[in-house]
Formats: sequence, C-alpha cells, structure tokens
Amino acid sequence: MDLSLKKELLSIYSGEVFFDEPMRNHTSLKVGGKADALVHLKDTEELRYILNFLRNRGVPSHILGKGTNLLVKDGGIRGVVIHLGQGFEGIQQTKENGNNVFVLAGTGALLNGLLAYSVKNGLSGLEFAAGIPGTVGGALAMNAGTKHGSMEDVTHSVAVMDQWGKTINHEKRDLEFSYRKLKLREGDIILEGIFELKTAPKEEIRNKISLYTSYKRRSQPLSLASCGCIFKNPEGHHAGQLLEDVGLKGYRIGDAMVSNIHANFIVNMGEAKAQDILDLMAFIRNRVKEEKGIELESEVKIVGEDV
Repeated sequence: MDLSLKKELLSIYSGEVFFDEPMRNHTSLKVGGKADALVHLKDTEELRYILNFLRNRGVPSHILGKGTNLLVKDGGIRGVVIHLGQGFEGIQQTKENGNNVFVLAGTGALLNGLLAYSVKNGLSGLEFAAGIPGTVGGALAMNAGTKHGSMEDVTHSVAVMDQWGKTINHEKRDLEFSYRKLKLREGDIILEGIFELKTAPKEEIRNKISLYTSYKRRSQPLSLASCGCIFKNPEGHHAGQLLEDVGLKGYRIGDAMVSNIHANFIVNMGEAKAQDILDLMAFIRNRVKEEKGIELESEVKIVGEDV
C-alpha cells in the first residue's frame, strides 16, 4: 500500500488502523504474512463508510472475525482487512412466541458467548455449538456444526450489508444453507443473525453441553494451534477416518502435522509456515485420492498471496 493511500486512510478514519500487520497474530493456526492494513470497526456506519472509500479507490477489502477457520498465505493480504469486533458483539432477546424465543446476535459475538447466553436464559438449540470456536458471523458463513446440529437448524434470519453499503434482511426461507456453507452474493457481509431457540430446563442444557465438550476434549488436539477440521466430510465418509486409514496420523511437513489425536486436524507444532500447511493438505488430497478414489474438499478458507 503506497504512502498516499495510508495517509488518506488515516485522515478519514479515527479508529484503530495498523499497517503491515502480521496475520499470524489474528488466526488460530498462527500462520500468515502481513496485511497491508487492518482496521477495527465499531458499527455499521463505519463499515459502510470504509467500504465506499475502498471501493472508490479500487482497494480490495477482506472481512475478519476471530480467524478460526482462516489460512492466510505467507505472502500476506493486499488491501485492507476489516475486523468486525467491538460494536458487532451484541446479544439480546427480540421476542417470544410460546416456547420459542428469538435471540439476536451480532456477527462479532463469540459463538460460545451466544451459547453461554442461551444457558443463562434457559434456551435450548445451540448445544451442538459447545466447543466450536469463532464468531457468530463465521459460524453462519460456514454453517458450522457437528453431528448434533448446525447453524441452519436454529437460524431464523440473517442481516447482511452488500458491497454498496445497503443492509438487507434475509428470512430463513430465502437462505441457501448447505453442508458447511451459507450461499451469499459476492461481497455480502454478515451483520447479525436472529436465532430461534426453545425454553428448556437449564440443567438439561448444561448436561448436553458437558457431554459434547468432554467428548471434544478426548478426541481433538485442543492444546495445539489449529483451525479445527481441515477437510469437509465427503458424502458417506468421515475425512478423519479416511486420513487414518491411509496412515497419515502424525505425518508432517515442516512444523505442520496431521494430529495424532484426530486425523482431520492439521496442527502447528510451533514454527509452521502457511506453505507447510498447504503442502501437507495437497499431499493428503493426493494420498486419499490414490488409495481411496475420493476427492477431499477444504473446509478452511484460504486467502492471501504466495511469497
């Protein structure tokens, strides 16, 4: 990013702006090169203003939540990374309809924060989200879930901002959810979701959450940097089992390693580069294709440039 654009960005925005920001500090994999700029926004008006500013100057923008499903390449990100955090984190009840309670959560709210809110208020439906990291916006975008449920099951509506700064509300019937994906128009940015939950005894909710989280602690490498499951489950198969079947547990390239606990996790053993992870993913795909005849599809979002 040239100096004149940096000065202009600083002159029109009074919030936090960081130049040449290492993205490894903003992703759960702890890898990634530098972003030209990173800005922290407080509300939708700031978002609309920044998007218009960047579009008029032909500068690309990228939305960042908690970076838990994001792999940034070692060459970093050109343009401006927009972090939707404080100001996009609100959680509140909107209405009730019998046993159904509707809860609004901002895109920057932590998914486990929304789950905690539901427990506190005796609301069931989000127990499947126990142990899933990241924000509400990210969880909606990838239709996050487990075998016990997914975001699609509890979503009532989603509000987005399009690339022109217009806010649009999509009812559930208008949304196209699929396995680990919510289809949106190019440039749409999730602002908030409204979720339909049901009243239930708090102890019953807590017991389900305890059951799910204890299983995750036993079956996932939670002490090491990762982005969760690296590949989607092919129809009729579990990606982790496929990797285990072809002998890839513990296989590593540099400091990127297939977890010995759960084979569908690639973990950073300390000093992994993004390219190590990409090379390992390619190796895994080739091995599974050769031995099982199955194409694996990435579950992690890959952005940025090569070195």
